[in-house]
Amino acid sequence: MLSIDVNKFTQEAEKDIRAQLRFYSVLGVKYFVMPSSSHLQIKEGGASNFRLVYDQEVKIYENLKVLPRTFVVHETERANNYEEAQTLAGHQNFDFRKQAVLEDMIPNAASMAHEGPSDSHSKIVHYGARKVELKVETSQPGLAILTDVYYPGWQAEVNGEPAKIYRVNGLLRGVWLPEGEHQVIFSYWPPSFQIGFALAAISSLICLLLVMVSVFGRKRVVSQV
Repeated sequence: MLSIDVNKFTQEAEKDIRAQLRFYSVLGVKYFVMPSSSHLQIKEGGASNFRLVYDQEVKIYENLKVLPRTFVVHETERANNYEEAQTLAGHQNFDFRKQAVLEDMIPNAASMAHEGPSDSHSKIVHYGARKVELKVETSQPGLAILTDVYYPGWQAEVNGEPAKIYRVNGLLRGVWLPEGEHQVIFSYWPPSFQIGFALAAISSLICLLLVMVSVFGRKRVVSQV
């Protein structure tokens, strides 16, 4: 029978959570479920990053450092690939709330230079498996970030116009926006879906033509008789 050292598992899990908390936070992980023996909320020499919200057969901790599901940044830097982007974003002095690393150039990137306090904000209006809608207001040009994993097949529209989705920090999704109010829609429409719909449409058309030919052929036979 497999034997598990619960205390050792708990200690290793706590160590991992503390070490990787910045990344859990940017991915929107708000709660951690831990064994009842856990003491994740205890932090020496300062305030804890966690709050104990449930303490029965297990312990549930709230992550007090979690980032919003969507937000706007105005500072970007360039990476050559997603591995380099993840490395740059992994530095301890990197502020996910203000900065972003991209692998592609942004049009008019100079206009994104942060000048003074920003009053930009973003909120989720609709969230579904294949469609996400944001309402974004930017006080200056910026990058609206959705903390969902970047994945091919997603498309974006800004105020009804197609927009490029940038891979942010080697992992997340973002769209560049000028100053103003914007409706941002992410929709999942991969090539496989498009091919499937096209094949279904062609099959339906062929079936319709066969039915029409069959009906027309019967009418001709009846009229000849």
